[in-house]
Amino acid sequence: MQTERINDESLDLQQQKEALMFIIHFLGDIHQPLHTEHYGRGGNDLKVNFNGSKTNLHAVWDTHIPMALRGLPVKEGDDPIIKAAASAWAKDLASSSITPALLQKQECVNLADAQGCALKWATESNAKLCSYVLKPGKDWLEQNDLDGVYYQGATSILEDSVRKGGLRLAAWLNAIAAARSSATFVVQSEDRMEM
Repeated sequence: MQTERINDESLDLQQQKEALMFIIHFLGDIHQPLHTEHYGRGGNDLKVNFNGSKTNLHAVWDTHIPMALRGLPVKEGDDPIIKAAASAWAKDLASSSITPALLQKQECVNLADAQGCALKWATESNAKLCSYVLKPGKDWLEQNDLDGVYYQGATSILEDSVRKGGLRLAAWLNAIAAARSSATFVVQSEDRMEM
């Protein structure tokens, strides 16, 4: 639905911008395995430790592992250091030897089947729950600090998910832009979309 709203000429630019922000958010979220799982409310109810800090499994995958992977402390808020680290990480992933093969792989960019594409990506993310994220079991996850062996195994899964999420988001946005450029939009300069 949000994909359709972006290029809906009957909507004002603010509504189209909001649809774009939802797509960016949802497409990123679907690549985090615990966003595709209800068990323990997506890991939020699984109380764990990471590097001596009490947290939950969802936060470990959303924040602790990515921050540790980039050598950053876990912080709240809008931090320019974190933004710079995220940008550097994106460049590292883009320049990886794995990325060209993924770029050549045919991805789902059928705007008319957004639900089908989302289901495909969610299924892939959900499979990582059984193969790794929840594989040790609730008791083990809650009784061990996850910054050791668990973290080491999680990093490649996380990087794969972030890389695929970024490439898929870029392809999806390119498809939306192509559809938009073929439409008959008249945009006043003061109405440009800014995020």
